[in-house]
Amino acid sequence: MLNQQSTDFFDDLKTLFKNSSGLTSLIFTQIQSISFRRLKQDIQVVYHRQSIIRLLVLLKAANIACVHQSMVSDHGRLLPFCKDVLYKVKNSCTINWRSILMRQAYTCMDRIEIEKNLHTSSEACYILDDTDLPKKGKAIELIGRIYSHVSGSYQLGIKSMNLAYWSGKHLLHLDFSLHIELGKKQNQGLKKKELAKRFVKLRDVTNLGYKRVCEAFDKKTQSAIRMMRRAIAKGFKVSYIRADSWFFSVALARFAVSKKIGLITRPKFNNWKYEYNGGAYTIGQLSKRLRYDANKKWNKALRMHHVSVLVMFKGIEMKLFFFKEKKSGTPWRAIITTDKKLGAIQAYKIYQNRWSIEVSFKELKQLMRYGKCQSTDFDA
Repeated sequence: MLNQQSTDFFDDLKTLFKNSSGLTSLIFTQIQSISFRRLKQDIQVVYHRQSIIRLLVLLKAANIACVHQSMVSDHGRLLPFCKDVLYKVKNSCTINWRSILMRQAYTCMDRIEIEKNLHTSSEACYILDDTDLPKKGKAIELIGRIYSHVSGSYQLGIKSMNLAYWSGKHLLHLDFSLHIELGKKQNQGLKKKELAKRFVKLRDVTNLGYKRVCEAFDKKTQSAIRMMRRAIAKGFKVSYIRADSWFFSVALARFAVSKKIGLITRPKFNNWKYEYNGGAYTIGQLSKRLRYDANKKWNKALRMHHVSVLVMFKGIEMKLFFFKEKKSGTPWRAIITTDKKLGAIQAYKIYQNRWSIEVSFKELKQLMRYGKCQSTDFDA
């Protein structure tokens, strides 16, 4: 979970949203402080993108749903242009949104280290997770059906794959990518008529928008590894990678070993084989074999039985932990890591902090309306 100070901040923000007079005064002051500089390009006159992006963020903070609402609201009276200027920035293929987010996160991290000295490299980690962005319009570019692990059903929308940095006290989002799911029939669960009605936009192969569209067809694990490579190159040093079982793969484990970063995740209860004591077993078979193991221990603080063993997975030596609550009938749960020095209790507590990214998704969607864009353009 997020720290108490962060929770208090969002509570104050919610109170401010309820107080319309205070919120309006704050947004008005911030918008008035923006200098909308004009840049001459050929025969066209456009506004500096940095100012427009700052304005778009402020409008999100003001809980304004869309561009149209921003223009008809009281805030729109302060703007020296019409809605087309905002749409032009949102639909641009050339803006590097990823770089903007990464630079902002790096600035925040530096201020946290210098001013509050809360960063501890031993606790710092990357957190990988995805979230559903449900949609209603079937005319949206690349829109299709995705499987929601929350509801256990298929729904219209897009998947957002996010990489976050946990400093031990604070969570910062570093990178993201949007993905679609083609499905078995490679039609994203839509009919031919529905596919034909979707918005189509031609992009130059050298534009960032074209690369983002191509990235939407990649596997989320591949995108996650590329994100972490960029974050490492930027200077975000971590000790661990935390991810849910959906992202556990051979490629992710090999990447963690190559970068000397510990991977802590949940293994999949599938048919993958793990070598143990000269035999090959699935996770389910190992849980049955080790439930009566002599090395099984009881932890009073967690109120759980736990047992740990070393296994080989696709040529990678890893440490596997099994946990079970005292209550009769509860299933055995597993955690696996590439850090063979970790103990069961330490691994459990480190993995437990993965929930902080789930909290951030909730706050982004509720307070900043993340995923609520009504545009049909994928760039927007």
